[in-house]
Amino acid sequence: MGHPAAEEPCHDDACAACRGSSGAVVRFCLRAGHLVVVERRRGVVFVARHFGIPTASGRFGTVDGTIALDFDRPERSRIRMTIQTASLRTGADLVDGFIKGQTMLDVAHYPVASFVSQQVARTGERSLSITGQLTIRGASQPVTVIAVAESDPAGMRAGGTLPFHASASFSRAAFAIGREVNIVDDQVEIDIKGVISR
Repeated sequence: MGHPAAEEPCHDDACAACRGSSGAVVRFCLRAGHLVVVERRRGVVFVARHFGIPTASGRFGTVDGTIALDFDRPERSRIRMTIQTASLRTGADLVDGFIKGQTMLDVAHYPVASFVSQQVARTGERSLSITGQLTIRGASQPVTVIAVAESDPAGMRAGGTLPFHASASFSRAAFAIGREVNIVDDQVEIDIKGVISR
């Protein structure tokens, strides 16, 4: 079976490239040859700070969707991700319960958070700026994700891999997360690491 058109996700289980991503959280296959794999052992990581000092961190282990990063033609890049908020793990049950609770993520009423890209621009030899809508607790706000390749994308050859990391931050207040909570700063950081294969 051939791949779909470049702008469509590949759901072909017979695809040799996609079979190689069985340990991934998110996969996206293009006929032109890009496959993005997000590391399962990391998932989507968050960091909360207080006066700039990290005070809480953890990861969302259940993430689904598509990621396509094309440094040659950035307009073809796209991210569409959904995160199961109850999959949050910080390593401390008490902290997990607090963040998942009604005043913070309220996972009982809002089990899914999502990000959908709307515009992508290349901002440097190794970086993309991806603007889209982040939805948490039923509220949507514009957020910009910065994706940076760890080496020059121009040097990537067929069969090669290109590690990358992506990061963003958002305001807790914009999503009504912990309005009365003052033990962490308003800005929360998000980090994703993965590999682009060609």
